[in-house]
Amino acid sequence: MARPGPKKLTDPKEVRALAHPLRLRLLTELQARDAATATVLADALGEPVNRVSFHLRLLAKYGFIEEAPELARDGRDRWWRRTHADGLDWDDLALTPEGREAMEAHQGGNLALRQIRAFFSARKAPWEPGPFNHDWYMRLTPEEAAEFDREYLELCFRWREQIEKKLASGDTEGRDTFAIFIYGFPLPDKTSEQT
Repeated sequence: MARPGPKKLTDPKEVRALAHPLRLRLLTELQARDAATATVLADALGEPVNRVSFHLRLLAKYGFIEEAPELARDGRDRWWRRTHADGLDWDDLALTPEGREAMEAHQGGNLALRQIRAFFSARKAPWEPGPFNHDWYMRLTPEEAAEFDREYLELCFRWREQIEKKLASGDTEGRDTFAIFIYGFPLPDKTSEQT
């Protein structure tokens, strides 16, 4: 099933629905797995199934996920998938004061940084040297930054397709959900005004 690109966030209520760390984690797992049941997700995250089901229903209420009935083997089997496989688009939220406030509150918790710190402070086998950590600083024009972003997304899409094929063929052993974060933004730089 072809799904639209990123989900455009336009309502601060949508951002507040993402405020719960378990809901964010469920979204990342569904992005990594393409689709899953509450039981699969509960087992993966070490959470009670009823708690996971509650948060899945709330994510569905705000349009982040949907049921995937074609994957169900019987009437009790309830599968979920993201409605927008390519993530979230926050740009329109920045257009209103309420949207900016919701974004700042959400980003203030910075889930990415917490996850990075937690992993690297407790790093242990079997993921040696699997995890990676890179910092790059480049002097880019806005057009070059947009081109870099496009090429990075093409790489991610290519890898996602490869992994989805492997998962569909039953290649599931030894896999963990990897978080791969990338941020690109200009740093304050007086010399950029002079060059």
